[in-house]
Amino acid sequence: MTDFLGIIRIPLTTNPLSLNARMHWSQKARHTKKWRAFAAQEAKHFPQMGACDVTLTWFVKTNHRRDEDNLYLLLKALCDGLVDAGIVPDDTSREMGKQCRIERAPTHEPIAYMELKVENR
Repeated sequence: MTDFLGIIRIPLTTNPLSLNARMHWSQKARHTKKWRAFAAQEAKHFPQMGACDVTLTWFVKTNHRRDEDNLYLLLKALCDGLVDAGIVPDDTSREMGKQCRIERAPTHEPIAYMELKVENR
């Protein structure tokens, strides 16, 4: 397979599935379903891959301290959406490497946002 890099821009300024949120299970389930379906829809034009590496990056506008680990519930929902779209057969470590990052947003960006980067391997 040829090299592939797909980027999905996620219209979020905050993390709806933070591990610190302590939300009710039904609210968490609604968010998970929404972002899983979002990733499946956005990735439907991506090619099928045997394996890929996925990076969720939150581009922030302030210097507040944030913990990258708190992004993993959102990353999990997005990765499940990639599987739903048929990009990879499963989201286990054999088929999908996963990483979360927090970086400063470029100065020309008016608000914070997130991106999901998908690269075949």
